[in-house]
Amino acid sequence: PDSKHVDDAMLLSARSLYRLGKYDEAVSAVDSLETRYPKSKLLDDAQFVKGKSMVAAQKYELAVPVLKNFTETYRKHNDCAEALYLLCISYMKVGLSDEAVLTLAKLEKDHGRSDYRFRAQVDMAEILAEQELYDQSLAVYRRLSESRIPEKTRFDVWIGMAGVQEQVGDYAGALATLQRIKTIPPGPSNEPTLILLRARAFAGVDSTTK
Repeated sequence: PDSKHVDDAMLLSARSLYRLGKYDEAVSAVDSLETRYPKSKLLDDAQFVKGKSMVAAQKYELAVPVLKNFTETYRKHNDCAEALYLLCISYMKVGLSDEAVLTLAKLEKDHGRSDYRFRAQVDMAEILAEQELYDQSLAVYRRLSESRIPEKTRFDVWIGMAGVQEQVGDYAGALATLQRIKTIPPGPSNEPTLILLRARAFAGVDSTTK
């Protein structure tokens, strides 16, 4: 306990607990580190692990102040882009969409080359769809589909967009969107979802023309 490496060991413990999916224990480990070593040089890394663990545990309201403080205090930290992404999603989950949009703007401004700016928008669109805010979700998907985005992200955008189009009864639009996906190999994990979406879209088109 008198070693100069105790705070480092406590941080490693918190990271290990996170990897094991023991998110509440990871948060407790960080709390202990912050209490015992308030002047540790590892508090930035520890706070990121804490916020990330809270998001993983779906405790978004608790994650917001932790991640907000981290992104404002440690703007040059290597994990700041991911922290902004997690903060953006947390805001969306608790219904603070305006704050999420502002956070996304900050992510795009400060970390324009990070893929997290695309991931944040895809997740925002998914959350809006879960909240049955389909028009807003489609607006995000359409904006992304017209942007230069990585191939994997294009697949996520188009398959999400097709799903929302089906929800609002635009089956022809869904089929057109799914047709675009043919240029991207879906992979074995995504192919079943793709087949079901296409089948539902065909069924929807038939049902509306009778």
